[in-house]
Amino acid sequence: MKVSIYFASEEIKLQYFALENGSSEEKILHSLLNKAIDALVENVFCGIQIPKKQIPKKYLTVYRVSNLWKINISSSYRLVYTVASSEDGTIAVIIEWFDHKEYERRFNY
Repeated sequence: MKVSIYFASEEIKLQYFALENGSSEEKILHSLLNKAIDALVENVFCGIQIPKKQIPKKYLTVYRVSNLWKINISSSYRLVYTVASSEDGTIAVIIEWFDHKEYERRFNY
């Protein structure tokens, strides 16, 4: 199955590429995100599916997602994405990444 990777917005895409030339911590985060993206290309369902009732309203209204997945890219960072299909295969759309504290805040844990 062919998997294409997209970013939910141009802003998220720019943030991702900016990490590559950032501080040493940002470069490490960029490397972790690259590994997660490689894993998505291999198996778009490698993450943990978030129950529909726990999808934040922001994601439903802004991104109009019908499914949501997360990957624990380290003990302190999470990557959130959605999966869709297209004529060419499957699409993984990276919505955002954040530290565990912000993740808990976003999902009201």
